[in-house]
Amino acid sequence: MGRRVLFPRMSKTDCEGLTRAHRNCLAMHGMLLRTQWSGAAACIEMVGQIDLVIAALYNKAERAFAPAEAAAPASSPGDAPAEIPAPEAEAPYGAMDPERKEGD
Repeated sequence: MGRRVLFPRMSKTDCEGLTRAHRNCLAMHGMLLRTQWSGAAACIEMVGQIDLVIAALYNKAERAFAPAEAAAPASSPGDAPAEIPAPEAEAPYGAMDPERKEGD
């Protein structure tokens, strides 16, 4: 029988480090967008891949560090926040109403 591997748990300091690394990735992405360097496109792709791994790790631990009131689901449908209604759909590019006459 195989031996079960136990991986180390993430601490709050680890999660704060992930947040700093995410901010650094965003800053690097912004700098690469503004440069004229020919290798910027490849580096932007690599920074994006790194940031995806950082986000996935943080999302796994976020539940433990989020405030209790934000993490608690609504106990009944009446306690849930009301849905924001969707805006009324407008006719595209001023489409005419078939009932409306030209002089109205």
